[in-house]
Amino acid sequence: MPNLAHITLNTGHVASLPRVDRVVTRKLSHLAREGGPIGPLLPTMDGWSVSVELRDGCALYSLNFAGTPISDTMVCWRDAVAEIAWNYHEAFYLRLSDTMSQEMSATEAPQRPTETPWAATLLMPTISLLPQTIEMGKALAGVGELERIIAWAIIDNAEGV
Repeated sequence: MPNLAHITLNTGHVASLPRVDRVVTRKLSHLAREGGPIGPLLPTMDGWSVSVELRDGCALYSLNFAGTPISDTMVCWRDAVAEIAWNYHEAFYLRLSDTMSQEMSATEAPQRPTETPWAATLLMPTISLLPQTIEMGKALAGVGELERIIAWAIIDNAEGV
């Protein structure tokens, strides 16, 4: 499977993210199916949790810190549902950006990748509520890495890898 195209809807940033080691994605298979606290599996992520809604060929998952939503990500690995999945998540982003334009606006309109797999992340305005002890740059990098790991765990679990 090719790299994961990862789009941050708020910023328009696009990255091509390599596959996560399957040993790691297997370790997270329970989270990929049902969600739950992340700390017991990845001790450096104590206080973080994920909720997952699986569909055929795509999934929506939310990362939360201490119960506060930090990001919502739609991950899609089947071309047949890519347009529907993108439109659903983009509509959510557009509704939020209409009411919170400064916090939610990308500098350029993000476009759906032409091939799967892809993940589209919406950073929630509540990210600013992360504890002051967490430096924001490190927090964003950590959230991005966690999004990549969870996305690949969902894909691998759905594909039976």
